[in-house]
Amino acid sequence: MDPDVTDSTLPGYGIADALLSLPTVSVVGKLSDTVALYGTSTFTGSQQAPELPPVAVSAEWIDPAAALTNWQEDCAFNIHGNISRSKDFTPKHGFSLNFSGEYGARSLHQDVFPGSGVTSFDQLVLKSLSTDTWPNSDVANSVIDGDTRWHRADASYIRDEVFRATQLAASGTSARGRFAHLFLNGVYWGVINVIEHLDNKFAAEHFGGARDEWDVVKDYNELSDGSRASWDQLLALAGTANFSSETTYQQAQGRNADGTRNAAYPVLLVAANLIDYMIVHIAQGADDWPDKNWYGVRRRTDTDTGFKFFAWDQEISNTSILKQHSANGPLYELVDQAGRPAQIYSSARANAGFNRQFGDRVQALFFNGGPLTQSAMAARWHAQQVLVDKALVAESARWADYQRATPYKREVEWLAHMAWMDSTYWPQFVSRAL
Repeated sequence: MDPDVTDSTLPGYGIADALLSLPTVSVVGKLSDTVALYGTSTFTGSQQAPELPPVAVSAEWIDPAAALTNWQEDCAFNIHGNISRSKDFTPKHGFSLNFSGEYGARSLHQDVFPGSGVTSFDQLVLKSLSTDTWPNSDVANSVIDGDTRWHRADASYIRDEVFRATQLAASGTSARGRFAHLFLNGVYWGVINVIEHLDNKFAAEHFGGARDEWDVVKDYNELSDGSRASWDQLLALAGTANFSSETTYQQAQGRNADGTRNAAYPVLLVAANLIDYMIVHIAQGADDWPDKNWYGVRRRTDTDTGFKFFAWDQEISNTSILKQHSANGPLYELVDQAGRPAQIYSSARANAGFNRQFGDRVQALFFNGGPLTQSAMAARWHAQQVLVDKALVAESARWADYQRATPYKREVEWLAHMAWMDSTYWPQFVSRAL
């Protein structure tokens, strides 16, 4: 660890304080191939690290604040992420723990995310939070509306968690996450975000049914689990502006043109869910979207269940008071991407009833104590800020001098950015979003 960090910490913010401020995930196993490929100079250049066969490991959860919640389980360990697998972008890669029965239990049965009601998991994602961290690269960073897409000096480590917590507050559904430290064979890896994996297991645990009853689509119009038949049916109904037709719009919701239920039509669209999903992304300036970083789930065996959409990997969000366009091109509120939730939204914008419902939801979320008011958003941000406050001292010692002689520090860059969020960003959040 960097002595410039460890020798200059404030009282109460030493390395021991930092390491004890969060739970620890300790992974022990034959990691030589995995860590050598993803974590040392044996893998160089811009080539994205390939997928390797999973490694058998022992994973342990150690929480200094709640020892009774500690657990150990044998499982599989592998790389996780997209651009974060490129060492030119960041040396701090993300991983996953997989409980498939191949190297241990078929599922992890632990209360990893207290209050969620879900205690069974087939996979936990150990996200490195790459774009919102100090060791990521600013190389080839584009400018949108006069502002750079991201600034690693402004890394917060909490943007993705705040984004998903906002979807949870707005709609009642989202993948849960927790911050932790990661150790690989006893070597400190840094601060990570432990997150539920969005798959058919997630859908079944949260919404009922068997996992093989759920269809899951994601990212570049990809099928992740199940069948894409109902998804393709919804996209065909939406078309370019087909929802300008009230008959078609109601059919997608399993209704006759007058709004009454028609059992011959499966429910494919839940307008309320789509509206909340879109508002959350528009308001928080989801930069790396709508072409990717999303999931949709639907229970195929329940004709009364439509698609539910979820945020994912929104590390470039709540970053700017200037940007009004996503990196994908259009204004946030005018996104239209074929094969994505944005296509359905764009088509629905041609429907007067959808627009009225959308406007009513904006009123409910942004005013009168709603979850997207300035005070609610700032409070949600501060709640996550407190969690990583001390932990970032250890993160700084591990990673903050990558490509930089003077390491980024909690006491310098991070606290300055937190002050900017308080004084400048949150006071303008609602006016920018609307």
